[in-house]
Amino acid sequence: MTHNDTYLLSRPFTPRPFFIPGSLDEEAAEIIYGGAAKNLHGEAVPAARIQRLDYPHEGRTLRAEVGQPEPRGEGIVMAIYGPSSLRNLYYVVTLNRGMFAADPIMIGCDDVERVYEFLAD
Repeated sequence: MTHNDTYLLSRPFTPRPFFIPGSLDEEAAEIIYGGAAKNLHGEAVPAARIQRLDYPHEGRTLRAEVGQPEPRGEGIVMAIYGPSSLRNLYYVVTLNRGMFAADPIMIGCDDVERVYEFLAD
């Protein structure tokens, strides 16, 4: 883990109400969230609304957080789904991965170090 990784992961987590970046209101966020879930390879949309995942990748601990840049340069994280019931995965959706093109980023449940959910309604 690099010094920068340690710094980023040590920042306190601030839970927020559920949102989708760029959505104008809660109704639009729900429509976008449901639409993006169609790219989850037939998985049912889990009830948990995930705001952030911490997970290792190539020797570093990465943070995928809704509304923030995906740490590997795949664009802004739009939504995180999981854990899946069929494949034991979390799905990280960005505009480039899972929203409009390509598959979402898939992270094995066993690899996830920490899951942070949005505030409950």
